[in-house]
Amino acid sequence: MAKKKRKSGHYCIVCGNRKANERFSGKGHTRHICKKCSKKSPEEQQEGIDINRLYNLCKYSNLSKSNKKMLNDFLNDKRENVRKTAQRIEDWFYPKFDDELEWYVVEESEIPDEYDENYEFFNPRLWDGVFDNPVDFNEEDENFIDIPF
Repeated sequence: MAKKKRKSGHYCIVCGNRKANERFSGKGHTRHICKKCSKKSPEEQQEGIDINRLYNLCKYSNLSKSNKKMLNDFLNDKRENVRKTAQRIEDWFYPKFDDELEWYVVEESEIPDEYDENYEFFNPRLWDGVFDNPVDFNEEDENFIDIPF
């Protein structure tokens, strides 16, 4: 059985990067804060840690109760960057749909008896207005790319 390949260096919890051991001070190894981030103020460090905690939620497909509570707490945070990031993560997990979105309903009479694979591409009602300004492809044009299939 082969040995497991280990990742080199340490993970900085403020900037979210894996860096070499030389990028950490003696105390930085145990605190998981690199030299560059240790020069930041404690408020900036905590903001970076909180934003990384939010981005780490994206690894999951579903949020647990504790993660939902953490996300709601960050939505009400006093720091603007943390609130915006939490809002983006919430929108990613719970997308909001437009109520005024118009759906095209296909009538049974419009469905062909035999399935034509090009039907949806050439149905004029589905593509109304798409080809108002057609683009001419000219082989002599310098931007023309011929893709062999």
